[in-house]
Amino acid sequence: MDYYSSHITKLIEELSKLPGVGAKSAQRLAFHIINRPIEEVQRLSDTIIDARKNVRYCKECFTLTDDELCPICKNDARDHKTIMVVENTRDLAAYEKTGKYDGVYHVLHGAISPMLGIGPGDIKLKELMTRLQGDVNEVIIATNSSLEGETTAMYISKLINRPVSKSAGLPAGYRWAEIWNILMKLLCACPGRPRGAVMRTKCMQDQSCSFKVSAKKGYSREQFRQWHERSRGKSARRAASRQTAC
Repeated sequence: MDYYSSHITKLIEELSKLPGVGAKSAQRLAFHIINRPIEEVQRLSDTIIDARKNVRYCKECFTLTDDELCPICKNDARDHKTIMVVENTRDLAAYEKTGKYDGVYHVLHGAISPMLGIGPGDIKLKELMTRLQGDVNEVIIATNSSLEGETTAMYISKLINRPVSKSAGLPAGYRWAEIWNILMKLLCACPGRPRGAVMRTKCMQDQSCSFKVSAKKGYSREQFRQWHERSRGKSARRAASRQTAC
């Protein structure tokens, strides 16, 4: 049953498609817009359309900008031989607010995520490799500390053949072998594999820890981590029981 007119319902439906906006929030926004003066609503509409038409990727670092080159890439005072790799424009802005970095950036616009079907070809990695063919002294990997960000950082560090620094975005002392283990198990559960495919492998840190991942289950990241911990706990208990029996 429709409680509102067709125009209001359509507006609510479109607003609810925005990230982080649920049905109730969309209703509040819709009625707020309807109750505003027509001139204010028209200005908002024109601003959205103008931003969508005019905002583009920077030709060099691929952040979002109005011009061919962003203000950072235009600035000759910046150290263009040092490149910080970030996931999105919001991360770039966060580092810029600190005022402690004087190099340039490269925005990937995403991170490798086998669970979501996002591979290296879906982010700006090819463009990064092209930039690194020039005069670059250092690459700073500043991807997020999420599973996807850590996987992307590992992939980049193995792909490029030059000095790489890890920013505070990566946990200190994080073992890359652990990331590789997780990546392999996520690949086993990704939609691209045949259904029912099973992969068995050994943990690179603990050879007593055995994994079995089924593509039929389609584990989420949190489910996978919980299952991983249970598997290690079972292995430890079996080892303890064998020692007791001896």
